[in-house]
Amino acid sequence: IQIKLRGVMKKAVKNTISVILAVAIFIMTGIFLRYLLYNDTKTNARLLFHDLHESEENIDTVFVGSSHVFRSLNPLITDELLGENTFNLGTSAQRIDGSYAIIKEACASHDIKHIYLEMYNWAAWDHEPFSDRTDMTATYEVSDFMQSFTDKVEFLLHSSSPKYYSNGFILARRNWEKIFDTKYITDLFELKQSERYRSNEWVWIDGKDKYIGKGYLASEKKLKKSIDWWPRAYGEVSSIYNIKENGDWRHTMLSIIDFCSKKGIELTLFIAPEPEAQIYGKYNYQEYIDTVRELADEYGLEFYDFNLIKKELFDTSDISLFLDEDHLNDKGATLFSTIFGQFFSGQLSESEIFYSSVDEKKAASEPGVYGMTFPEKDFDGYVNPYVISNRDEGIEYKIEVVSKEDGENIYYQDFDENNMIWLEKDASAEIKVTWRCVGSLTENEFSLDYPKK
Repeated sequence: IQIKLRGVMKKAVKNTISVILAVAIFIMTGIFLRYLLYNDTKTNARLLFHDLHESEENIDTVFVGSSHVFRSLNPLITDELLGENTFNLGTSAQRIDGSYAIIKEACASHDIKHIYLEMYNWAAWDHEPFSDRTDMTATYEVSDFMQSFTDKVEFLLHSSSPKYYSNGFILARRNWEKIFDTKYITDLFELKQSERYRSNEWVWIDGKDKYIGKGYLASEKKLKKSIDWWPRAYGEVSSIYNIKENGDWRHTMLSIIDFCSKKGIELTLFIAPEPEAQIYGKYNYQEYIDTVRELADEYGLEFYDFNLIKKELFDTSDISLFLDEDHLNDKGATLFSTIFGQFFSGQLSESEIFYSSVDEKKAASEPGVYGMTFPEKDFDGYVNPYVISNRDEGIEYKIEVVSKEDGENIYYQDFDENNMIWLEKDASAEIKVTWRCVGSLTENEFSLDYPKK
């Protein structure tokens, strides 16, 4: 019997060792293939998480959200004004569950006292339920660099359908088709062997972007100084429904609120400024503000939309403060970070900074036009571009649309307060808009090519 037991134990030990070796080989192979195939050289998230995990000083305050955040708040400025160690936890297209995951990751190693969560209307948009997602890029921007295994597993399991689990947990799996692409592997290997990469410096250099540190990515780019198309300003803010309805988005938001409450963390909601055209183009933006405010009031949170900021402090019509139609450049972020720090440190009051509504801000400005917006999708082969202005009435437009193919008029409107036209989706045309205030003889004009070049 003893001989038989020894044989069974010996076999069990042998099998256990074999399993351990197989797992070790699988893990080591995965690590090796990850290094060869997985390209993380062009994301600031890698540097953000490195700074977060390596910070020897406790982080007191964090700013959480999408690129709208990491382009807007410079912790080197807010540190001084708030008198705290602040950190920017913004990642590209960060969704609400990504915000929750990165909050838990930060709180695992730091005694966070205050979280400023950005409620940019595009960031609040998401598929309902999360299992309907097909683009996982924003999820991986967060999950790839998380150190907390249990939080990472929970995040990935609830962020998509099971068919994406392998790509989430096995990073090299995403670029598996590159395994025989010697140029891709050689170029990536050289990048990862560079001193910049190994020392966690900014590698993706284009002469305009620079990683400053603590999660902030500065840009010297400037929005071109001409009236142009603003496609993302079209229509309504659809994310209102996610905030109101009891779906995955709201459930995750309430989880963040509950998490902060249990840990004694102060949670403040805010929105960083965008170009005025983006706000005035959306015909229900005030409803969006009111919806977020209702959520904040329901759970005793403070909420501030810096799109309502007064022009003498931050002129959102000044496109030199923006790098594109959504994000602040370094000039804009420096100014905004200063105002943000002054406000939340009590140096500026709410009445000194904010208009009470979109309508009040419009009324405080001279009548103006910002270009046009159009839908990304057509309606039965037609699109309906419309002029963006800071007046719902009191401005009239003359609109001429000429075909680029034969020079014929496609559409003509003499001065009228109607600001919308209909075009065939496949049209190739020049649109000329002349506008003036009702009762005024002073005319202004601009021209655009359709489709947008």
